[in-house]
Amino acid sequence: MAALSMINPSVFVEAKSARDYNLFGFIMAGSSLLLPYFALAGGPGKIFHFHKSLPIFGIAVVMLLTSAFLPYGWLPSVIGYCSGGVIVLATAWVCLKNRYWRGLWGQSILFSSLCVCAVIMLWRGWLLYVGREQAGFNIDPEMSLLGFWLIVVTGAIIQVGFMGMVGERELRSRRFAGRRATRLFEIGMEMGREEKRLAAIANERLVTLNLLTHDVRQPINNAYAALEALDAEIKPDSPNEREFKRAIGRAQAVLDAINLSISNAILVLPLLNKENQVATRYMNAYDVALLAKFDCPIDHQDRIKLGSGGPHVFADIDPILVRIAVRNLLDNALKYSPALSEIQLDIIQREDRLGTSIVVTNKLSGPNLLNEDIFMQGVRGAGTKAEGSGLGLFLVRKVAEAHFGTISYAIHDQKTVTFDLFFPD
Repeated sequence: MAALSMINPSVFVEAKSARDYNLFGFIMAGSSLLLPYFALAGGPGKIFHFHKSLPIFGIAVVMLLTSAFLPYGWLPSVIGYCSGGVIVLATAWVCLKNRYWRGLWGQSILFSSLCVCAVIMLWRGWLLYVGREQAGFNIDPEMSLLGFWLIVVTGAIIQVGFMGMVGERELRSRRFAGRRATRLFEIGMEMGREEKRLAAIANERLVTLNLLTHDVRQPINNAYAALEALDAEIKPDSPNEREFKRAIGRAQAVLDAINLSISNAILVLPLLNKENQVATRYMNAYDVALLAKFDCPIDHQDRIKLGSGGPHVFADIDPILVRIAVRNLLDNALKYSPALSEIQLDIIQREDRLGTSIVVTNKLSGPNLLNEDIFMQGVRGAGTKAEGSGLGLFLVRKVAEAHFGTISYAIHDQKTVTFDLFFPD
């Protein structure tokens, strides 16, 4: 466009007198020199990437616009040609430096033709300066015609180089998009295969855990029954009654802990597999919490007090999952509260939140035991010496998410903590 604009006879040297001078054509032809610079730079947002050429380009534009308003004569034409040549040189520099066009075969053609066009414009400005006569000028018509045809040929080459560069760039973009789509498709297929493989592994582990449950829990239940029978056979007047009772209680607590660990391990895999849906039903949440209390060691059951809410609070829950989740909350409270301190277990119907909350409140055995990541897998209370794997509260969170509910905690006066397991209706 910059080269073809010079064909207009009313532009620059083709105007033989002030009467033939066309200010509008002069401005339009000069303004058309600016378009290739912006096109090759990549738009207004990327112009400042070429800060080395921008000041020169700006000065040349100011001179070009100034020359359009000068009186007719050789001076505005010389200034116009020289500033136009500088603008075309800046455009060639941008074409060479812009990485977006690097490696395209049309870049070398466009760069070379722009440089030739700039030289021709500077040469025609020099001809005007040499042929100046007072306010006007007098140059050889053959030289003017030669410059005219050189600009026409150079303009055609510029169009060829630009179209070739844009076409190859578009072809590269399509190839890149095709490769990226193919790669994404392959990644998606690989992820699908990996997901199936992991699902198969999870199912295998679940089957193994179920087998272990059957084979391990039965001896544990037998041992538990033997301990209860032994406890019943201890006579009240036995001299070592208390010691025997304590030993039996400790053994039962160990068996309870083993049962809880097995239950957690069995439930974690199905909950991690999002395809498994929970089997909810509308039932009394108070009864579920009461069963969770009886799952705790016998020696500590008296510490757990069922509080407000009443014995009839119904919710849409999976009783097995919720029972184990509450059992984990109670086990957590027993571990991290002072010995013999009371633990409050409340089942509350929340009219304001349209759901049911199972709330466990206990004293803290030490400050700063909890942190924001306490519900993550493997995370335990800071500085704790209690035994555990950091799986209990993580399982509580997974149970809450499976019911589209929440689990949260709040600390009061650095002495009491409240865990709120909420299930929406």
